[in-house]
Amino acid sequence: MNPHEEKPDLTKESAPQPESAESLAGLLHANRLRKGLSLQDVADLTKYSKWQLEALETKNWGVLPQGFVLRALVRKYAEALHIDPDLAIEMLAKETGNKAQSGKSENLVSSLDYKMSPTPTDKVRSGGFSLSSIFWLLILMIIVVLGVAIWQGAISLEDLNLGFVKDWFNAV
Repeated sequence: MNPHEEKPDLTKESAPQPESAESLAGLLHANRLRKGLSLQDVADLTKYSKWQLEALETKNWGVLPQGFVLRALVRKYAEALHIDPDLAIEMLAKETGNKAQSGKSENLVSSLDYKMSPTPTDKVRSGGFSLSSIFWLLILMIIVVLGVAIWQGAISLEDLNLGFVKDWFNAV
């Protein structure tokens, strides 16, 4: 062997061809290696942690979030590697069954389902008292207490400086 010949660097992984990658994990892994990026490089690009990206490449679905969060992770990873994100999401759906819900959910109601009107037609009342209700109730209680006190003779209208009220009733 010629000593001047370059030896291959065996510390680096060899990247499988992306076209031969049959799974999402293989596709992402192959493209990352082909571009010469480490998991940390991709983590810096996507703002996802290195362990999440590694779990994605090793198909460790149990430690990854589910639902739209997983789809967002896959989409961001694919975009960072310049892979079609829709293809990556489609591969994810085939492998894990994680797909976006199509159509309307019966339990979810959108604000777009309601017609806009200038005045609300149905007023929703709370179970408690409003401030104005408490104010009017307090005024009514004061009037009742004063009325009973005057009727019982405990106080007179003159005591309250309301002698003019007696004059009104006498004038009528």
